[in-house]
Order: sequence, then structure tokens, then C-alpha cells
Amino acid sequence: MDQRTRQIMVGALAVFIVVVIAAIIYYLTKTTLPGSSTQTAAVVTPPPFYVTPSPFANLGTTSNIASNGATLPSGSTNTTAPLQGTGSLAGTKIYNRDNFTIYYPETWGLLTCSNSKNIEFDPTSNQDLPQVVCNIAVKPITVLVSSQLSCSGTTTKIGGYTVVKSSVTKDDGITTNRWCVDLGVTKLDITDRVAATGARATATQDYSSQIEQLIQNIKVAGAS
Repeated sequence: MDQRTRQIMVGALAVFIVVVIAAIIYYLTKTTLPGSSTQTAAVVTPPPFYVTPSPFANLGTTSNIASNGATLPSGSTNTTAPLQGTGSLAGTKIYNRDNFTIYYPETWGLLTCSNSKNIEFDPTSNQDLPQVVCNIAVKPITVLVSSQLSCSGTTTKIGGYTVVKSSVTKDDGITTNRWCVDLGVTKLDITDRVAATGARATATQDYSSQIEQLIQNIKVAGAS
């Protein structure tokens, strides 16, 4: 083999090697090695979480004045959870608190307080509102629970209990019917607020007869 042929063959081999190296470099730049890939996580926007403001959020806890002007007993702390359920009297539900049981219409709603033993009834709705921070009356019928009362009015007997009744209509047109019930150790101050305008904590209907039936059916533990 002469000198010229040998040079041509060496040159061709060099070109081939350069092409192979270039091909390998190109392949490596286009191919990601296993385990070294970088993945972009999909961004998922969570659904909004809506919180319905409590209708009692603005009531606070510092004032204990009912809409009839009576002071809510500050000493009536909620130490024992009340029992609720269907009453033994037809068409009633029960509220069992400490030493007494109230039977009330099954169509009424019951509001219980987390900061006192006081309760409220809503004769216009059967929706219950348990363990509300109570400050002012928000339902038409309020029951204040205490160990003493100071009431004025006509003294009568309902269901064997001594009751002081009164009714007052103010200039704003709101009539407050009141029953102070002596259950012995426990006293109940029941008010029913009526207003044709449907103002806050009132009803357009007078529920006096239903309340007196409720009082008549109250049961006291240990009473004959």
C-alpha cells in the first residue's frame, strides 16, 4: 500500500470517529438519564371553605339583660347537660334540666344557653339551637332559671304551682306577658313577647294559652 492510500484511509477513519462522537453527544443532550428528571407538580386550587357567621356572634357575653328588662341570673351556670327528646305527653318534646322537666309543643324550637341555664322557645319554627352564648333574648319566649324571683302581678295557681302573672304593653307596641313560676328550689321567669310588627324576639301571635299548658305540665323531681 503506497503512502497516499494510507493517508486517505487514516483520514476517513478520523472522520468516522468524529461523526460517531458527535452522534453520541447529540443523543446524550436529548435524552434525560433515569432518576434525574425534574417534574413540575400540578397546582390544585382547593375549593373555598365557607363559614356561615353565627347569628349570635355579635351578642357578646358581658350583658345579661333580657328584652323584658329582667336580669339574666349570672349565677346560673351550666354545670349539667340538659336532656331533650320526645315527651310522654302526646304532641310534646321534653327539656329536662336539673330537678325539673318541661313538656313543650313538638312544633316549637328550643334554644339552650352555654353560659347559663336559661332557655328560649321559638313557636314559629321547630329548629333547635343548642349551646348558644346567650346575652339578649332572640326568640319570642324566654325562660329564665334562678333560685329567686322578684315579680309583681296577680298571684294564681297553675298545675299546682304558685304563679305571679302580669302583662305590660309598651309605647313601641310590644306586649310582654310574664309568668313567675315557683317550683320550690327552682324558679322560672317566663316571658312571651307579642308585637304586630314582628320585631326582634317577638311573635305576632299570643301564646299565653300554650305557655300556661306548658306550666301545668311541668314535672319537678321528688314532687308528688
